[in-house]
Amino acid sequence: MAGTTGLEPATSDVTGRRSNQLNYVPANTYFLSITHHARLQTMRLHIRTLVVPVIVVAALSGAWIAGAQVQNSPNFTGGTVTKMEDTSKAVIVKFKFDPGARTRWHSHSGGQIVMVEEGVARHQIKGQPVTEMKAGDTIYVGPGVVHWHGSSPAAGGTQFNITRGDVTWLDPVSDAEYSAPAKK
Repeated sequence: MAGTTGLEPATSDVTGRRSNQLNYVPANTYFLSITHHARLQTMRLHIRTLVVPVIVVAALSGAWIAGAQVQNSPNFTGGTVTKMEDTSKAVIVKFKFDPGARTRWHSHSGGQIVMVEEGVARHQIKGQPVTEMKAGDTIYVGPGVVHWHGSSPAAGGTQFNITRGDVTWLDPVSDAEYSAPAKK
C-alpha cells in the first residue's frame, strides 16, 4: 500500500476479496482484525458519502470561480455584464410615513433610490414641482441633489429606500412647499 493516495481502485479489501470501488480508507485501517470488517465497511460508506461530494464540489467551485473571471454567467445574454465593486456603504431602509409625514430637505453624496411599496407618497426635487407616487413607483435622485420625500397629506405609505454615501440634512419642508399641487 506504500505510495497510494487513497483514491486508487482497491485490488482487495481487508478480507482479501477483490473490489473495484475507490479506496478511501487510510493505510493503517488494513491492520484492523477481520472482526472489525462490518465496522470498516460502514466507515468506508460514510467516508465515501462525505468525501466524494466535497471533492466534486471543491473541484466545480474552483472551476466556477475561475470561469466567472473570464466568462459571463448563463443568466445574462446580449453582451458583457460586469459586476462592479461598490464601496459606497449603501444603506437600505424601509420607512412607514403617516399621512402628512415627510423628511426635511436633504441630499445624499452617492444618490438615493426611493421605491413606494404601498400607499401614496410625495417627492420633490428643489426647484421642481411636487410629484405624487403610488405603490410600485420608483425614483432616483442623483448625488448631491436636494430633495424631500414622504406621504401625501391624506394617505400614508411605505417606502423602501436605498441610500449611498452620506446624508446632508437641511431645512424643514414648509407646509406651503408640502401642500403644493402634486404632479401625478
